[in-house]
Amino acid sequence: MIGHLGGACVTRAVQKAAAEALAQGSLRVIRVKPKDKVVALRDTDGTRVYKCACPSGGTGELLIEPYAHAPMLCILGDTPIARSVAAHGALAGCRIALRDEVPFDGTCLRFEGADLEALESATGNVTMVASRRKAAVLRKRLLEEGMCGERAGRLKAPAGLDIGAVEPGEIALSILAEVVMWRHRHRLAGAARTGLS
Repeated sequence: MIGHLGGACVTRAVQKAAAEALAQGSLRVIRVKPKDKVVALRDTDGTRVYKCACPSGGTGELLIEPYAHAPMLCILGDTPIARSVAAHGALAGCRIALRDEVPFDGTCLRFEGADLEALESATGNVTMVASRRKAAVLRKRLLEEGMCGERAGRLKAPAGLDIGAVEPGEIALSILAEVVMWRHRHRLAGAARTGLS
């Protein structure tokens, strides 16, 4: 939090309400009142009330509106599928990082270590457009090269939901459907952790 709200009681109330608002993704109004004037934790209009022990005796009403950046979708490679995922991702409201200078020669796609960086990072999900067999071979090689099993196991392939996709645009659509599923699963998990589901 940046700035000053007038005292520790108000700051704590706003921090708690802001965490709940972020987890739920919805705005809220809260009231902060002197503790001796609080009869219930909800006012008659349903607004959440927080107790304040500050000597000023003032009451405050605050609007908390969560704002989050659009999710970042990092795409490695210059293929029809990669370009289509970027286009679908932009339409879905994602910020796009397309590393398209990576050449595709029809037989091997090299990420110059970016794939390893993704697996070693705190990135939520790492998925690859490849067969299960190819991904298993890659995981085995990563383990042989010293990557821990937990990190290597983060690689999910094939990318996307199984919708029977064949064409690049269809495969991209299945990948974006999976991204949307992950986003909402993460949001719901955050709400459940804070008891707001």
